[in-house]
Formats: sequence, C-alpha cells, structure tokens
Amino acid sequence: LVTALKEFLVVPEKWPGTNEAKSARETADQIRRQEVGVELTSAFLPDEPIRFVLRGRNVTDVAVSLVPFEPEQLLRSQRKQRFDLSLVSGSPAHKITVALEKRSDYTPTTAAVELKFHEPGAYVLKAEAGSATARSLLLISDILLVSNSCSKGFELWVVDAVTGRPCPDATIAVGSEFRTPDRTIFNRNPEPEYSKFFDLKVDQDGFAEVNMAANADRNAMVIARDGKHIAFLDNNYWYGGSERANAQLYVYTDRSVYRPKQKVYWRAIIRDRKDGEFQNVSGQVFHVIISD
Repeated sequence: LVTALKEFLVVPEKWPGTNEAKSARETADQIRRQEVGVELTSAFLPDEPIRFVLRGRNVTDVAVSLVPFEPEQLLRSQRKQRFDLSLVSGSPAHKITVALEKRSDYTPTTAAVELKFHEPGAYVLKAEAGSATARSLLLISDILLVSNSCSKGFELWVVDAVTGRPCPDATIAVGSEFRTPDRTIFNRNPEPEYSKFFDLKVDQDGFAEVNMAANADRNAMVIARDGKHIAFLDNNYWYGGSERANAQLYVYTDRSVYRPKQKVYWRAIIRDRKDGEFQNVSGQVFHVIISD
C-alpha cells in the first residue's frame, strides 16, 4: 500500500483536472483513512465474558463504550426494520481504551477484547478513534424469545435461556403492519416503516399470541422483556391461511438407502396445532405424491 499510495499521489500532479486524477485522490484518501470495526456476537448471558475482536486501520487508541438504550422506545420512534444505532446517545455504562498498532504500511490490525461488565440490558457498543466510529448491538440477557407462525399470526414463548423454564412475568412489544407511508420527502418515497404497535403480557407458561389482520404485511418486530433482560425477534414473518396451515407433518422411511426393486416402507406423523397445543388428526384423508 505504501508504494501504491505514492503512485496514486503522482497522478493528480501529472494530469490535474482529469477523471483519473479525481479517482487517484479518492483512492489515496481511502488508503490513509482512519477505520475501526467490531466483530461481535450480539447476545451474552450475564455470567458470560463479553469477548469480541476490535479491528482498526491508521489508528492507535480506540475508545470502547457501552451506551444503554430502551429498544421498545427506539422501535416506536424509528419504526424501522433495523435500528439506527447512531441515534442512541447518553452516558456510557462502561468504557475502556484499547491500544492498537498503527502500522506504517497502512494495513489493519486487530485485538481480542474482553469487557468485564455483566449488567443485563440492551447496549450500543461504540468504538471510536479519530474520525472513525463503529457501532454494534449488544444484549446481556438470560431470556430467549421463541416464535411459531400460525394461521392467525404468531405464537410466542419467553423462556429462560439456560433452563428453558417459562418467564411468566415477561412483557412483549410488537411493531407490525410494515408499509410505505403515504407521503414523499424531497420527491423521494420514504422507507417502509411499522405503522402499528401494541404490548402483550405473557401467561403463566410464558406464552402470548399475536393476531395479525388478514390483509396486513407479514413482517413484524418483537421485543420481549423480563426486568432488565431483553430478547429480540426481528424481521419475523407469518404465513396466514386456514386451520390446515397449522398442520405439522413429519415423513420418514425405514432406511436411507435401498437396493433396486427393494420395497420402501414409510410413515407419516401428522398433528394439528390449535391454541398452542398439538392434537391428533382423525377422520381425514391426505393425498401423498412420491416423486424422484
């Protein structure tokens, strides 16, 4: 990159005002640009160490901070499929400085980082160095949000991530009916956004059902909370239909490989899901097609 940078800097001097000169200046600026990045698994249990890889180029000291935020509020204010984490502000709950090697050949360097922080919640992990900033979503939580698509919408369960036990005190926030607003901004169509929001309380089994309008867009974002513990389901889709759409089918054969002319024995297990429970199917005929 050092040699390449010298060559790119010569082009504007020899051929000023040309498209090649403009392109060469842009490439030279890119080589010298300060950059930071974060490679992070987004969710951790409270007792887990938070480890990630910090990447930087043309930088030395990188300030890393955790800024807490309320995802339910952000969902309602931004209304988007993806949170704009640059709009999250506030006092950091935790911060450290990580030293990276600034190489003279402009190549990137990395460092393995561990944060000694375990407070449950939703955070923006921010890495800053010079003019470069990187952001990533971080959840510290011991709950999971499990979903199943049914004919009317979604079936949701909030459970303990370790034991699988239900979380009967959890609440759920839902953003649904993803559509393009009926307005223009500077002659441009705005981005689609969620237009309907509502809150649910799970039952003693950690279960809640989201009923969707038959003509509604099939995209939804779901956020579960149990105290400070948070779980997400984003870009969740449901597939409406009749009650038959709730049928669960499992087909299997007696073996995986057969010789020519050998008989193939197979069996199908069919169950109906209704009100969150599986029920036997009886008195109905199912047509089976076997093709190769």
